[in-house]
Parts: sequence; structure tokens; C-alpha cells
Amino acid sequence: MTERSIAHGSFTVERSFKAAPARIFAAWSDPAIKGKWYGDPEKDSVAQEFDFRPGGRELRAGEISDGTRYNLDIRYYDIVPDERIVYAYEVVINGNRISVSVATVEFRPEAEGTRLLIAEHGAFLDGHENLEERRGGTMFTMIRLAALVDAGAV
Repeated sequence: MTERSIAHGSFTVERSFKAAPARIFAAWSDPAIKGKWYGDPEKDSVAQEFDFRPGGRELRAGEISDGTRYNLDIRYYDIVPDERIVYAYEVVINGNRISVSVATVEFRPEAEGTRLLIAEHGAFLDGHENLEERRGGTMFTMIRLAALVDAGAV
């Protein structure tokens, strides 16, 4: 039997973008744009559902090249266009729930564009993932988003 455990952790990631809050918000709210930066390019990710509204749900599923299957189930709780998004999500790998998290995204105007703040509190289950891996994944997605913004694709 697998030893059961739960590790809690919180982090904040901040990043500045040279684009207005409305453009950065669109990168989160438009499924065509989000599909270009969200997640990992090594994974074959497919948004099976994208209902971006309070009470809405986003489902993503995919497979990594080694055959590992994953599912991401996001529930949106609060959305204020160009200002904030509050959501909770779970990650399931090969049928095992590895984490459940609550996250907030804030879009703050600044002189050069937008200051984005992402705060997350996660419950990492049974040693499958940890806080530093999740923070690293979030930072990685922000790098990908910044590349799209810098290229004018957002």
C-alpha cells in the first residue's frame, strides 16, 4: 500500500509584461491564446472544456511522450475582467490525484504595462509533487506567456 501524506505550501510569482492588463487578461480568457502558452510543450495538452466564467470549468487532458496520462480540472470562482481571476484546480496523473490548489491571478496596471501576481496554496498528495516543482512550472508558463507578448501574439 502507498504511504499517504499531504504537504501544504504557498508561493507567489510576479512578472511584468509590456502589454496592457486587457491583453494579458485575454491570454487567460481566450482558449486559443491560452493554448499557446499554458502548460508544457512536451505534453500533448487538449482543452476538452473551456467555460471561463464564475462557476465555469476548464478541463485539460493529455499524454506525455512516455505514455504518462494527466488531467487538469479547473473551477473558476471569481473573475473580474482585466483585474483578477480566482480558481481552484486538481491535477491527476495516471489516475492518481497528486495535488489540489487554490490560486489567484491579479492584473495590476503599471507604467510599462502590467504587473501579474499569481498566488497559490497547494495540497501536494502522497509525495507525487511538491511546492518547488509547482512554483517552477508556474514560472515556466510565465516565460512562455512573456515570449508570446514580446512577439506581439497577445
